[in-house]
Amino acid sequence: MFCLSNVTAQKFPEYTLHNEQLHEAGYDAFVTGICFATMANYLGSLVKTPPKGGRVSPTSQLMEPFMNKLAVHMISELPYLNLIGLDLSPDRSHLFHVTFPREWRSSDLHHLFSSVGPVQISWKDDCSAFVALSRKDMARNVLDIPTSPSYVIMPYNKYKEICEYVSEPFQAQEVAPIRQSEPPSELTSKGLKRSHDSLEEVMGPDEEVAELTEREAKKQKPMNPKSSSAATDRQKSAAPFVSRKSITPPDPAAIQMNPRSRYLKDQPM
Repeated sequence: MFCLSNVTAQKFPEYTLHNEQLHEAGYDAFVTGICFATMANYLGSLVKTPPKGGRVSPTSQLMEPFMNKLAVHMISELPYLNLIGLDLSPDRSHLFHVTFPREWRSSDLHHLFSSVGPVQISWKDDCSAFVALSRKDMARNVLDIPTSPSYVIMPYNKYKEICEYVSEPFQAQEVAPIRQSEPPSELTSKGLKRSHDSLEEVMGPDEEVAELTEREAKKQKPMNPKSSSAATDRQKSAAPFVSRKSITPPDPAAIQMNPRSRYLKDQPM
């Protein structure tokens, strides 16, 4: 017989089933405990040898299949979630992935699967959707639907395999480097200097670049060697340039000792 268990809350005598205080945290926990205790005792009454006193302990073997299981509502294929292990693998044989033109609507999909009974549609995007049959025993009859280039019907298991294959990371093959080792670096006063390849070593000699270099060298070369040597001689014989900043200013003490300078100082300008 199913009946509520008589449970009392220690240090909270006001918590009773006759004095409802719903939506209070402590009272809600109290009511939840009563529900679990009642269901556990009812489970014990279904076995051949019920426990003594009609109470089932939380550590009883009868409770192990229900421990750490979270009930799920509105999902008939997955009754609960396993909090300490793998979840159930529901049967997806009645589920299909369909691709179709962008102009299609739900009525077109219902018409396409009309031969296998009512269906449930879950849109993926404008050109694809998942179609679930209400009758799982009609899954084999989907193969009898006429094929067409405008749409593709694929079982969910095959669709899942393709998605897993595409999502696998690409493993690139190792390619041997072109240069096995770098040339030794040059040691300078500032440290190690990394050696670099010149453009000519990498790409080979360039005839156009060589021609332009030779043309610039001809422009910088003097046309008359005699004139250039004469200009050099004139530069050597010219008087050296003296900056005004390089001249030492006169000493004031020397000016005072010179009587001529004192006379020049007393004369009006």
